[in-house]
Amino acid sequence: MTIEEGKKQPPPYISYKTFGNFMGELQQHLPTRVDLNYLSDQFSASTGTQLMYTMRFLKLIDQNNRPLPRLKLLASGATGEHRAAILRQVADETYPFIFRGTIDIRNATYAEVQDVFLNNYRMESSVCRKCIEFFVEFSKDAGIPVSPQLIKERQKLSTSSAKDNITHKAIEKDKSYGTSGEKIKDNRLEQVTFLHALAQDFEHFDHTYAEARKILCEYEKTPTDIWTEEWLRVVDALEEYYKSVNFLYKIAQLTQLGIIDMDLLYIFYNDEITENLTFKLRRLIEWCGTGLDLAADYNPFELARIAGTLVNLYEKLNNIHQEQSNDILLDADMLNDFKEYAKDFLANPGEFQVNSPRVSDRFVYTHDREKTDITPEIQNVINRWDEFAKANDIEFYNSEGSWAKRCLELNGACILKPSQRPVCPCKECLSEIKKDGHCFCHIFRSHEYANKYEW
Repeated sequence: MTIEEGKKQPPPYISYKTFGNFMGELQQHLPTRVDLNYLSDQFSASTGTQLMYTMRFLKLIDQNNRPLPRLKLLASGATGEHRAAILRQVADETYPFIFRGTIDIRNATYAEVQDVFLNNYRMESSVCRKCIEFFVEFSKDAGIPVSPQLIKERQKLSTSSAKDNITHKAIEKDKSYGTSGEKIKDNRLEQVTFLHALAQDFEHFDHTYAEARKILCEYEKTPTDIWTEEWLRVVDALEEYYKSVNFLYKIAQLTQLGIIDMDLLYIFYNDEITENLTFKLRRLIEWCGTGLDLAADYNPFELARIAGTLVNLYEKLNNIHQEQSNDILLDADMLNDFKEYAKDFLANPGEFQVNSPRVSDRFVYTHDREKTDITPEIQNVINRWDEFAKANDIEFYNSEGSWAKRCLELNGACILKPSQRPVCPCKECLSEIKKDGHCFCHIFRSHEYANKYEW
């Protein structure tokens, strides 16, 4: 066996944002096994496989996919320096070729770090770049000093490769500009600026989707009836799902009009667009006909039009990926499964309207909880909430005392996130109301939100 043949598989090269979001999910619930069965409801098969590989490489799960002690500590809510210290231990054990090798990561150049990765692992240069990106982000998260030259060069390579690739392709593809290619270059560089500006939007919708998914994942199937407060939570979650796919729909329309180049879109946002797309669409379709879809401001006809366009966008990105990349293949089966699942919906969205025979059993009825006996202790909680609402010019939902009772049972903590938010009203309350119209648990709302739903 040659040295080249004996090299190991590469370190993690998954998007660090995906990894970070997943670690956040594990703080909500840590399963006994982190396997593909657990991951399949949240990620595509390819992303799930990469996450499992990453967790094993970092020694957070064992070969049977069971959480190891450090993962349990991270998932139990370790924060600040405690969390950073755990991550530093992980980095020291799993990247020994960096921390106990011949280079000083605090002053090393990008070329030196790249050489170390390539000398220790068998991979293409494109994969190496992604491995270094993950390592740098992980190190920053762990509070490990990283060479400024390394960060600067990594950003430079990412931006310049995108610009060069797109400009070269544009000059070859577009014959209408003659041989100079100057107008094409200018146009593509304008698109680079425009797409860079979309980064915050992608990050925003990624965050709101992650929060909404926690709610919808509580339901294996649509219920026949739910409490009024549950109805509010689900409607808001569906609304976030819809906003997320509608944002992608607008981008797809821009590509259809030729305003955004597909190759450039692939370079910047392929993962962000394709990663959870089919799961978002599935969830929205599942709730069509329940009545909550209309409350969330979407309907089957509109959703079918959006889904059809996004499926087309997904296929185009997939084709570009397979043309350009030999190292990471997208999971085409995920899209094919969705197309099979949604074929009747896409062909006849009218059959999925509220009260249509096909989905008549989906309609969800709501009802209020029985009135709670108001004890002096519960009344104190209600009075405290009322004072807080008046002081901040917002409203609170009494729920006949049932939520105040639950808060009291949790020693004054948030009724939905008691471990993360030990005091209600929580410190996040007002900022969430400013952004969403309500706090996470819906106890406190803005006047506009309350009037909209007439609570």
